Amino acid sequence: MRTIDRIRSYIVTQQNAGLLKPGSRLKSCQDLMRECGGSYATVRTAMSKLQQEGLVDIRNGVGTFLAGGSPLAVRLNLNSAILPATKLQKLLDKFLAQTELNLEIEYHLHKQQASETGRLDFSMDTPEITITSYANSLHSHASLLTRFPDYPELLHNLRLIEPTDNHTVIPFCYFPYQMAFSRALLQRIGFPLERINCSFDWWEDYVTCCRRAGIVPVSAHWPTNSTIHFSNFLGPLLALIEYDKQNYCNRNPLFATQEGRRFLQIIKDTYLYRTAPDQQSFYGGKTGMAFMIGSWIMAQNHIPDWPDCQVDDLVIVPLMHCERRILPIHVNYLSVHLPDHLNADENKRIWALIKLLLSHDFQQDFCSQTGSCSVRGDIGASEYTWNADERGNEFFPASPDDLVVHTGRVFNESVLTALTLLAEDYLFYGADAEVTLQRMDEKKNLENTVPQIYHGMDAEVTLKNI
Repeated sequence: MRTIDRIRSYIVTQQNAGLLKPGSRLKSCQDLMRECGGSYATVRTAMSKLQQEGLVDIRNGVGTFLAGGSPLAVRLNLNSAILPATKLQKLLDKFLAQTELNLEIEYHLHKQQASETGRLDFSMDTPEITITSYANSLHSHASLLTRFPDYPELLHNLRLIEPTDNHTVIPFCYFPYQMAFSRALLQRIGFPLERINCSFDWWEDYVTCCRRAGIVPVSAHWPTNSTIHFSNFLGPLLALIEYDKQNYCNRNPLFATQEGRRFLQIIKDTYLYRTAPDQQSFYGGKTGMAFMIGSWIMAQNHIPDWPDCQVDDLVIVPLMHCERRILPIHVNYLSVHLPDHLNADENKRIWALIKLLLSHDFQQDFCSQTGSCSVRGDIGASEYTWNADERGNEFFPASPDDLVVHTGRVFNESVLTALTLLAEDYLFYGADAEVTLQRMDEKKNLENTVPQIYHGMDAEVTLKNI
């Protein structure tokens, strides 16, 4: 065994035994010569290489120390709609206390919505980990994760499979979406839940019952500062018209069909609110249903941290097409920015933090608190506290044949913008329905200009080991 290997093994053994902590002073070169063998020059060369590996920290004129003794500031960017800052800090602090990473986390929670397109406020000098679902908000200087030797091993443990050559991002968690109803409001208007199906042949009767009782049939967020909120209606579209990549992208009519006309009528019957929260919305308890509601509601409904989510007697109804369950999912990704001035030890500590964030125990706790689903393959549906009573089973596939669809990739952003504007022309400015449907079919085939993170990815994804 080489001298460097003997010294490395000696240090790691001492560390694993608890005899060395980050920042602990190591033996002198003379002592290491006696302990591990080799000449003085060989030991000095070995220690220099171990410093390059990030194992030791050599301070000229002071001594050699186990790396990791100096605190490392790391900025963590996360959408505040996923988890309040106090809960995120408490959760991460619990796990960091079990490590010796010596990290000082700066929590930066933003309020970006799915419809927003601006970039987050990033720093170039501070290492940053960003968790977001919006590709155009990822750090423009995100670092390649392939620099870490065990990156492929980490990917192997993930259940969300997406074909991509982009190694600056990694799936972190995801939210499945389904239809949701207020059983209390359905009972109030006298409409039986049993009539609900995804052919929407009950729609006109349902709307009539709601309006007779003075209740809003369905609501959706339609902010003025966005051009992609057509995605709020992907649920009924996927239920009415079976998803097929060719069908949704070729020149054949998709919207100018019988199903497309029903779809346009559904949009017309929807209460669109500009700003959130809105007391007349589904989340305010004043609307009978929502087309696309994330699994997050299982953890946020009637919770003090989320006073704007108050749905009585919540019922989740799975989107279906021809007996096949459809699961639109909204994926959150993790990226990291590693400034050039970081040394090997600092890079290793940040990678250790990333692995902690993707570990079984952290993912289980994080997803239980947020109502999300882990990307890991070893966490089952019943292990989330929000689904302990199986009330959220509709958010999971019931069969291997069920369709899991990435909401951000059914249509690219250019198409979503065009479809949104066409829908607005029809809803607010009197555009003809048939002309609108024909123009939607023309625009659904716009050239793919999806951001870099989406290149090479299909809308249909695979969940393994469920």
